[in-house]
Formats: sequence, C-alpha cells, structure tokens
Amino acid sequence: MRAMLTDDPADQGASAEAFRVLTTIVNGRLKRRLLTVVDATNLGAGNRTSYRRLAARYGIPSVAIAFDFPERIYRQRNASRPDRVVAESVVSDQTGRMAAALVDMAAEGFKSVVVLTERDTLGEIVIERAANASHPG
Repeated sequence: MRAMLTDDPADQGASAEAFRVLTTIVNGRLKRRLLTVVDATNLGAGNRTSYRRLAARYGIPSVAIAFDFPERIYRQRNASRPDRVVAESVVSDQTGRMAAALVDMAAEGFKSVVVLTERDTLGEIVIERAANASHPG
C-alpha cells in the first residue's frame, strides 16, 4: 500500500494512510463475502482485533497464519528482498515479539491459528477457499 500511495514501499510516513486504505479494501471484500488475506506483520493484538472484528461484522470467521522461524531465516529473507530491506533492529524486535503474539493469538477468538515453523514451507503456501464453502473460513 505504501508503494501505491508514495511510489516508495519503504516510506514509513505513509503507514497510517496505507492501513486506512487497506481497511477500506478489506471491508469491501468481506462485505461481498470474498476470501480476504491481510498480509501484514500484525504483532500487536490491537491490529489483529480490528481485522477480526471487521470479519465478524459480516459473520466471517478469521484465521491467523503466523510464521515462527529462527531469526536467521528472517534475516536471510529480508536481505534478499528485491523491493526493500528493513533494518536488522526491526527484524530482531519482531522476532522477539513473536512468542508473545503466538500466545495471545491462541486466546483471541480466531477460528484457527496456523503456525508455520518449517522454512521449506515458504514459497509453497497456497490459501484457497473451499469450493463448497458458504463463506471463507
């Protein structure tokens, strides 16, 4: 979203506006009962809660997908990103906050919390809506 707003995906000054735009898009998709994936770090419970409540407004269950890897894996992937690399201190902070986030997610009311721990799963993850599902979930 930042890149669409500013032509610079690293422009942290556009974060608040980018998340407002994202929330508008998420609301529109959920209202239409479309599979909706929010690809964001969301280590804070407040961020997750707002998206979960938005889905609940439309009677749609929420699933959390978390990546719980050793910090070295995050650092390797970050270093190889083609668009932008975040500061190592950010990677360390986020890695450190993941354990608490996983504990919190288990009690937050998600239909399911999927925790990926194997590096080999990266690049192989496919999210699909079941063909016979009346709503995503």
